[in-house]
Amino acid sequence: MRILGIDPGYATTGFGLIEAQRGQFRLLQSGVITTPADMDFPARLELLYDDMTRLIAELKPDCAAVEELFWGRNITTGIGVAHGRGVILLALAKYLRDEGITPKRRVYAHVTVYEEVGHGGAASVPPGVTEAISVDMGCVGDGLSCTEKQVSICAKDSGGPYSYDVVKKLIAAAQREGADYAVDVYPRYGSD
Repeated sequence: MRILGIDPGYATTGFGLIEAQRGQFRLLQSGVITTPADMDFPARLELLYDDMTRLIAELKPDCAAVEELFWGRNITTGIGVAHGRGVILLALAKYLRDEGITPKRRVYAHVTVYEEVGHGGAASVPPGVTEAISVDMGCVGDGLSCTEKQVSICAKDSGGPYSYDVVKKLIAAAQREGADYAVDVYPRYGSD
């Protein structure tokens, strides 16, 4: 499986393409896409879109991951980067359309304004969604079996509720892909 990772920006966008086979990973290509600082903002976004469209078509990834945005004080820069991320997601959608690729299931990208999904995000889940997976950092600590180098599958936390079927599917996916994983119960961690 060829996985394209993208660190978005409107000035500099980083990317890396890896090949993953049975838990082994190999870097195939990495680099950056830049836009000139003296160019006006809409033109920079157009250039980023054109360059990303060409890159994605050339690399032909099986899947892609685009980093979410985190910012503290300079929200103006964060908004610009968010525009860049949107252009990148549009380029990925164009690749799916141009290649005639239909995902095996309907996929929604759900963005919330808080770190935790339930703080306002749960109210806008589209009708028909039967499974939702929230991707967060893994917990490493006393009484937990996961390490910082493993995929952490949370079977239950202090609050719940959790779907046993979804947990089983995550375990099966990790096994199928040869990923090193651990299943833990987080007794002192409450999620939404």
